[in-house]
Amino acid sequence: MTAFVALGKKGLALARAALRKAPKKAVVPLRKAKLLAPFPSPRRNILCVGKNYHDHVQELNRSGFDGAAKPSIPEFPIVFTKATTSVIGPGATIPAHLDPTASVDYEGELTVVVGPGGRNISKANAF
Repeated sequence: MTAFVALGKKGLALARAALRKAPKKAVVPLRKAKLLAPFPSPRRNILCVGKNYHDHVQELNRSGFDGAAKPSIPEFPIVFTKATTSVIGPGATIPAHLDPTASVDYEGELTVVVGPGGRNISKANAF
C-alpha cells in the first residue's frame, strides 16, 4: 500500500483501469472480505489530534482519565503520536497489555493518507 500511495495520481489511474478490466467473479462482496489495516507497519509514528470535538471532551472529563482536563475544547489542537505497533485492522483482536489504566479505550478513528507532495500545501489547494 505504501508503494501504491507513493505513485500518487498515476497509481490511482492504474487501480481504476485494473478494476474496469477485472472479471465480475474477481469482485468479492464486502461481507465476505476480510479487511486488513491498509498500513500494517507505518514507517513513522502516527500523528493524532486529541479533544478535537465536543463529545470527546465531555467523555474525557467524565472518565477522570485526565486529571487536568478542562471542560471545553482547547483553543489549540492537542497533538500527540501513536506508535506504529498500535495499528490493527477492522474487527481484529486488540492485544491486551499491562498498563496503569487496566482498561481499553474505544473510539472511532479517521485516517487521512497524504500522498506524495503532501507538505507545504497552500490553503487554496487544500480540500
